[in-house]
Amino acid sequence: MNRIKIDYGIDLGTTNSAIAKIMHGNVKILKSDFYQKDTIPSCVGFVKVKDKCSILVGDEAYNQLDRDRRLTFYKPDYHSEIFIEFKRTMGTDKTYPSLYMNHNYTSEELSAEVLKKLKSFEKDEVIKSIIITVPAKFKMNQKEATVRAAKLAGFEYCELIQEPVAASLAFGLDSEIKNGYWIVFDFGGGTFDVALMKVEEGIMNVIDTDGDAFLGGKNIDYAIIDEILIPYFKNNYNLNSVWSNQLKLEDFRNEWKGMVEYKKIELSIKDSVYILTELGEDFGMDDDNNPLELDITLTKEEFERVVRPIFQKAIDITNNLLSRNKLTGNSLETLILVGGPTRTPLLRQMIMDQITPNIDTHKDPMTVVAEGAALYASTVDIPESIIANNRDNKAINLQIKFESSSVELNEFVSVKINENCLNNIQLDNNLFLEISRGTGWSTGKIPFNPKGEVVEVKLEPNKANIFEINIYNSRGDRLAISPNEFTILQGFKQGQNGATLPYYIGIEVHDDILNRDEFIPIKGLEKNATTPITGIENGCRTPKVLRPGISTDIINIPIYQGDYYNVGTKAFYNHYIANIRITGDDVPALIPENSPINLTFKIKRDEQMSVSAYFPNIDYTIEKAVEICSTTLPESNMILEYIDQAIQQAEYILGDSHPEEKIKITKELNDLKIKLKQGGSDYDRQSQVMEGLKQQQIAIDRWEKELELPKMEKYLEDVYDKLEELIDKLDSEKENMNDQLNSKLNQFTLAVKDIRDRKTKLSKDKNNNQYNYMRSIKILSDEIEQLYFLILDFFAGIQMKTALLYQLSENFNTINWTDPQKANYLINKGLRMSDNNPDETELLIILQELIKLMPYETQSKLLKQN
Repeated sequence: MNRIKIDYGIDLGTTNSAIAKIMHGNVKILKSDFYQKDTIPSCVGFVKVKDKCSILVGDEAYNQLDRDRRLTFYKPDYHSEIFIEFKRTMGTDKTYPSLYMNHNYTSEELSAEVLKKLKSFEKDEVIKSIIITVPAKFKMNQKEATVRAAKLAGFEYCELIQEPVAASLAFGLDSEIKNGYWIVFDFGGGTFDVALMKVEEGIMNVIDTDGDAFLGGKNIDYAIIDEILIPYFKNNYNLNSVWSNQLKLEDFRNEWKGMVEYKKIELSIKDSVYILTELGEDFGMDDDNNPLELDITLTKEEFERVVRPIFQKAIDITNNLLSRNKLTGNSLETLILVGGPTRTPLLRQMIMDQITPNIDTHKDPMTVVAEGAALYASTVDIPESIIANNRDNKAINLQIKFESSSVELNEFVSVKINENCLNNIQLDNNLFLEISRGTGWSTGKIPFNPKGEVVEVKLEPNKANIFEINIYNSRGDRLAISPNEFTILQGFKQGQNGATLPYYIGIEVHDDILNRDEFIPIKGLEKNATTPITGIENGCRTPKVLRPGISTDIINIPIYQGDYYNVGTKAFYNHYIANIRITGDDVPALIPENSPINLTFKIKRDEQMSVSAYFPNIDYTIEKAVEICSTTLPESNMILEYIDQAIQQAEYILGDSHPEEKIKITKELNDLKIKLKQGGSDYDRQSQVMEGLKQQQIAIDRWEKELELPKMEKYLEDVYDKLEELIDKLDSEKENMNDQLNSKLNQFTLAVKDIRDRKTKLSKDKNNNQYNYMRSIKILSDEIEQLYFLILDFFAGIQMKTALLYQLSENFNTINWTDPQKANYLINKGLRMSDNNPDETELLIILQELIKLMPYETQSKLLKQN
């Protein structure tokens, strides 16, 4: 079948994956070959039989996983060759070594094997183009890795769609709810996503997304192991060799994971379950050579105690998403459940109690994402290059353009014969076109112009409408054409045509006023924007010279992704995704330091990014492709050091002024230390802890910035009050001044009035933009300080400056200088100058430099004294 739409969608999940296609207007899940299941485990294994190595994928690999995990724990020389949950390390430098294959596999290489397996379920045609789902919070490096996996699996073209968006498409097609706000609550095996949708007359738009790439069913399994099973073993067995060895502890935890998964599912329908090792099963020995056995009862109450905090995180993320969009659970028409863990009664009850009782469960949470991916695929054109390579040369090839989904009952379809056919095939002068729907509607035979006809077709509501195309010659013979059918989905439509950005995309910008390197979003690449999209960042400056042909002259422009609350935070706390590198080899002429550079970022529909850098000085543009970087994690001991540093930073910044926030942040950081110690050698656990650490570092950074604001406001008031006192004092002596001094005083008085007006306006703008407000305070404070010294300089002269230098020298040790050595040097330099006919301007410069070396509190105190 020659398709013009992609029509195939894959849910590439952490624990399970599925493939679906559009067939005769309906979604069909392609079942696995032998087991005839809707999903397969996202599991890959390597085996060696009689010197021949082979790859196992899906159930064949998963069925050996429990045994493999046990052998890994109690056989020191055994090497595991079965891998699962590698989706959580996509886009990183993590590898999975196979001794049998003599290769270290990346996450995308293992994912490619899962994709190949899913692709093999289609027996009737070769799939060249595909839609693959990804979590809403996947970063660009993770998405890039997913596309690479698709290419490795043999797909020539791949687009991505966020998992909750795909689920909403599957839900919306047959839903009676055509208006209002929806929440898609996607709690999967490895990730949690939530998406807020707004539907108006069947047209759906993504409003906002959120989630946690390290929150899912896997966390539940390990929580049961860490909080129930491990305490049992500590009380009943001597396993000090395990508790003291991170690698051994990781193997021990993995050994029990399969058993815990099964019992977790049982608890969805039972009040208690027995976790019991069976006779003949070998789980290894403790340090006293006693065989490890497990015989405990896990009650629903114990289970809920352990998993409630995990579910609560998902609930909190959802409510925060609603809150920042000025909505509540009462605003929702429905909440759609996606993912196996959403079958848990506790989670459903928590959602109804804390978000909304309007839960929809009519779709299978295990396959709804794959179904939605296929529906989305039915709206996406296969690239013309792929269609051209697969044309049926024996048939007349048509070009058909139409809306793949619609909320209208009538749509227009454009049909024409491909130009190559017009040039190479002798066609009848009188052709006729007929478009018919299998349920009794037809255009009848109408005259057809091979260069193109636009035909109106009628749709049946709330279903997939399959249309057949026929072309006849003047003798009434039906001609062989390709394609000969198309489908339009009626009743629901996605408003956006591309992918939704889950993060702000920005660059590192140095703020000279606040003296910070901050993450600033690129205009146009804001969170929730839709691809294809263009972002512009004008007004940047080159930090160094670029000489043509000199490869060692380099300018680096780092690109970051940041979340909703990350704007204006220190850049290195955000997720680094790429570096734009411009060298002297890229430019044809000299680019001096501090030259203007305008940046244009383009993200295509498939989320590939490119950047152009324009240098106005030489009217020249450089084009650069963006190569997304893989993530590299530090070792566990370094992560622990970073956590300790963050705790110290929280103590220093928050101190006694905000004890509740300090306790909250330090508790989160200490919890991260516990998590790391429980499974520190596990790459996934390290990634999870690092992500949590960054969130707390950003929270501390925002508090640091916020607490700096009152100090800046107080300093502004102090310097302004001192300026007014000086003007009032001079005004009281006005009668004793000559005309020249009076004229100068009037000029200064007008300048102070202008500052007063700007200060009043500034206070009114306080709530508009805190970042701009802080910049304005700093600029105005500096101007007031300069004006104050200018007035002093004019009316007081050298004597006052010299007296102030002596005062600073006498009180040197009482001032908390930011750079004591430099301050001492400046004071001594000024005093030496004052003994030898000093220049007033030079003394003024020295005093201004000294003021900058003082904290705000000391500056204010000094101004009041003088």
